[in-house]
This record gives sequence, structure tokens and C-alpha cells, in this order.
Amino acid sequence: MRPEDLYIVRENPFLIQKKCQIHGRGIFGKFFLGMMIFYMFDTLLPNLLGVVFPKGYMEVLVALNNIPSDVIDLSKVADTPIIVMVYSLIFGGILQTGRALYALTFIRNRRVELSALGEGISVFGKAILLSIVQSIIISFWTMFFIIPGIVAFYNFRQSYYILADNPEKGVMRILAESKTRMLGNRMNLLRLDVSYLSLVLMGYLPVVLFQYLLSSTVQIGSLQYVVMNFVISIPLFYAMSIMLMGQTVFYELLLRHGFENFKYVGQDAFRKNAFSVSDPMNHSSDVTESSMNNTQNNDDVFAESDETVIDIEPEDITTESDGDDSARPSDENRGE
Repeated sequence: MRPEDLYIVRENPFLIQKKCQIHGRGIFGKFFLGMMIFYMFDTLLPNLLGVVFPKGYMEVLVALNNIPSDVIDLSKVADTPIIVMVYSLIFGGILQTGRALYALTFIRNRRVELSALGEGISVFGKAILLSIVQSIIISFWTMFFIIPGIVAFYNFRQSYYILADNPEKGVMRILAESKTRMLGNRMNLLRLDVSYLSLVLMGYLPVVLFQYLLSSTVQIGSLQYVVMNFVISIPLFYAMSIMLMGQTVFYELLLRHGFENFKYVGQDAFRKNAFSVSDPMNHSSDVTESSMNNTQNNDDVFAESDETVIDIEPEDITTESDGDDSARPSDENRGE
């Protein structure tokens, strides 16, 4: 990568949150519906398989090595069903790639396209290999100390976005590009993640209460427990979906080098002088003089105090028909 292709994301995390909120106004419910489908395959389905095939990894390990029961008491060991591990190995990367493409489509085109969630299967070989390789690297560095493991984790945070954007790239090139783009940005992305911490904790509170109050009455690992735990986790999934929007915008900032370079249907909420319209999907209507006056007033909500407001020329506003032709991130919208 050329040095001029790199960008340090210095945008305020709460500014990113505010712009994401404006961008998703009126259609975030549909986006969250798609995310619930994702979590059904990512969380619910493997746990249900674990109920049907409960044999755990430690149980298999003990049986293969003929370890006496007095050495390891399996009843006191938290064991993960081996079917869950196999499922995660095979489908984890595929699901993450589909989620990345789904989020990119929403941010760029302001449209919910559920089929994008399944498009990770089109690059299943690379998705599986990418998941395995980066998991090995992160685990290797975590064995030394927790901090190197966290650094390695943040180095590869953009890998699935890069794969979704550029399916022709090889796995090692994707990992190298993610690491390069994250140079100088690891702490900035960490700050963005931390800015969502209170929201995530609020979403996780029902799960904690459920496990504390009902763990004695509902058998852990049973079908009833798995289903109830998934349902009670819906607020957490909602918070994680909001967080995903911000993380996707962070990737877009790495590519576009600032909000002012967002050049597609979803640009309105992210340009420096974003404006509100009565019909947020009507990008073909002319901007009246009154709406431009409202623009200057609305800028005070989320424009940084030390920035100068930049006027949008009418030709900069992408029409809705343009967005229809770019449901999946096109080559024009992809990174170098």
C-alpha cells in the first residue's frame, strides 16, 4: 500500500455515533431484523446443535488419552460441545464476511439487503482460511501476555471488511492490509468501542439477571435454557447492531479519508453539513432554500466546533437510482 492510501481516523467517536443515528433513522428496525437472522445462525443454531450433540471437547480428550476420572473430574470442568467448535471453525468466517458485506451495503446505500448476509458462502474457502489463520496468530500472541493478544486482535479488525470488499485478494494480503491500515488506528478504534460500552452493558444486564436468577431452576445446556438465553439476549444483540454501524463507518473512514469523501446514497448523514429531509430515501428531490437554511442549523448538533461548514453542491447529492445500481459495494466503492 502507498503511504498516501493510509488515513488516521481522528473523528470523535460520539460524532460517529451521532451520524450513524441520523443515517439509520426510520430504517434501523429493518437492519436489526437482518442482524437477528445473523445471530440466529451465529449463536442460536450452534447452541441448539450442542443440545443435540452434547459430547464436549474435554470428554473426547480424556477418552482418547485414557485419563483416569480421579485426575480430571469432568463434572467440574466447563466443557464446550465439540460440535459447536466444529461449527464455528467451518461457518464462523463465512458468517462474519456476510455480516461485513451486509453492514457495508447498509452504510453505503442506506438499504437493507438480507441476501448480503449469505454472500460469504461465495468466498467460503478464503473466509474459512482467514478465520483460522487470524485465530492462530491472535492465540499465539495471547499466550505471551494479554496485551500482545489485544494488539493482534485489533490489527485484524478490518480483515472481513476487506474480504467482503475485495474477494479476489488472498488471505495473507488481506491480513497484511488490515494490519497496515490499523497502524496508528488501534487506539482510535478502541476508543470507538469503549464509547459504546454503556450501551452494551445495558443490553447485557438482562442476560446477567437471567443467569443469576434462573440458573438454579433451568438446567444449563438444556433446550429451554438455550432458547430462553437467546431471547433474553435480544437487547444485547440490539446494542451490538448499533455498535456494528459505528465500526463499519470506521472502516469507511479508513478508505475515504474523512466524512467529506463519502460519495454514495448513504452520504447525507455523514457529510460535514448533513441535512434532514422529510423523506430520507428521496435523494432525487431538489434542495430548497429553506432546507439549506435548516442545514446550517442542524450542523451545530454534530459538526466539530473547530471545523468550517462546507457547502454541498447539488451535483454531489447521489440520486436514489444510483444507489439501486450499487446494492453490493461496487468496485468504485472498494478500497485500493
